[in-house]
Amino acid sequence: MTITSVTQPNGASTTEGQNAVYTVTGVPGTTYSYRVRTTAGTASSADFTNAVDIWVDFVMPASGTIDISVPIALDSLTETTEDFRVDFANAGSGGGGIANVQSSTIANATAGDVSISATGSQNVVEGDAGTASLGFVITRTNGTAPFSVTVNTADGTATVADSDYTAQTQTITFNAGETQKFFSVLVNGDQQVESNETLTANLTNATNGANIVTASATGAIIDDDNSGDVSISDAQIVEGDNGTVQMVFTLSRPNNGDNAPFSITASTQDIANGATAGVDYTPRTEVINFASGELTKTFSVTVAGDINNELNESFQVNLRNPMNSVFVNRGTATGTILNDDATFTVQPAS
Repeated sequence: MTITSVTQPNGASTTEGQNAVYTVTGVPGTTYSYRVRTTAGTASSADFTNAVDIWVDFVMPASGTIDISVPIALDSLTETTEDFRVDFANAGSGGGGIANVQSSTIANATAGDVSISATGSQNVVEGDAGTASLGFVITRTNGTAPFSVTVNTADGTATVADSDYTAQTQTITFNAGETQKFFSVLVNGDQQVESNETLTANLTNATNGANIVTASATGAIIDDDNSGDVSISDAQIVEGDNGTVQMVFTLSRPNNGDNAPFSITASTQDIANGATAGVDYTPRTEVINFASGELTKTFSVTVAGDINNELNESFQVNLRNPMNSVFVNRGTATGTILNDDATFTVQPAS
């Protein structure tokens, strides 16, 4: 029995990597035996996933049609449209009589469109040390041909000069049919208290006709550092009759779980009706550095002893110039010099 017709429902042109489809029409319930054979024109056998030359025995379904597919190979070549044909020969002619000939073409696959976006990890917490990975995804749509594209990082508020992240340039290659690639940026951990910062990843130099649709994506570095708050406590000491003694003030911060490093300046200051710098104590200024995790530091002032009968005297120590965003909770302390000299009363002789 001879088939009624063969048509190409998707058109005569098939893009590389897809199937050329041929719809065979006949009488429902009838058994057919056909030889289906591809014959190359400007196309070669390499353009087919498997060159077809097979006998097909089938019973025509109730719909009266059945589809036969010829897989077209996807290659990395940039080439013009190629042609081939598919012959349908019935068994009644010994396989030699051609009942139907279908001329077809192969359209070269295109690279399509490419875009970059931030992944679910586009916001990465930097950490206190080491590195963390900030991720981007590069996606191809509307194409299957191989191509490459260059992706590189660029400063935003995050900068390479400040060691916020490591600059990177990479050529990303999409093989035929691949739709997604990933690009990672190493973010450096630190204990610098700062605002959240951003950087961008940019696409350039797409090859093989790939069209860059979205060329840039932004990722954020989330700061997790906290220096906490610092206070200075009052101090007092007995002056003694001679020599010097050290009055020690304590600077402290609560343990907040992060305790980033910071520095702050402490300096002495006279107050009204109090002790006199250079006489009762030695004035001084010191930059005090809290290392990571340190909770207390001290600031010492030299107090001079004397035998003067006087009241207790005081001076101040002030905190200023806090660095690395530490908050000054109590910035002034009072130092009291305790007098230890006795008072003598002279009585006239009787």
